[in-house]
Amino acid sequence: MKFYKLFYKLIMRKYKKSKPKNIYKKKTSKLINKLILKKKRKKKLILATQVGRGGGKWLCDILNTIENISAYGERNSIDESIFRYKRSHSIKSHDNKILKLIKTEALSDWERNDLSYISSPYFSHGISFLDFKLKPQKIVIIVASPLRVLTSLKNKGWYNFTEKIRLDKPLKKNS
Repeated sequence: MKFYKLFYKLIMRKYKKSKPKNIYKKKTSKLINKLILKKKRKKKLILATQVGRGGGKWLCDILNTIENISAYGERNSIDESIFRYKRSHSIKSHDNKILKLIKTEALSDWERNDLSYISSPYFSHGISFLDFKLKPQKIVIIVASPLRVLTSLKNKGWYNFTEKIRLDKPLKKNS
């Protein structure tokens, strides 16, 4: 079992290091918008959202085996989670920042490839806004089977406890 954990950590380290750097992140919004308009005629953008443990990383791994595609998820997880929180509360103050981040990620991907696949579970609450503003060629929404999500969580060790839970009786509070 220890071998598999070590192997997994090595693979994840390689995966994280293989993510392309965002080379346009510090550029001005005016330049980014100009470049997006110019490059979008020849390049493609696909946005994706999903629930956790739904297979999003697995899909990115498959897409990255295809020539001319860059596919990565949760590239800017802190900003993406702030976007989701604010969108779920109808606060629009983070919209421009997330738009700029997605555009710069796409431009960075387009330096090497023709298709940029940007995935995040945090896009869910603002996917229609992102679709309207960015006009991606496709939007992918991964809907996982609840049974498969629970199986994945169990296999990950999230439910390794010995306490029996009975749904037909109320829980007793510990004093």
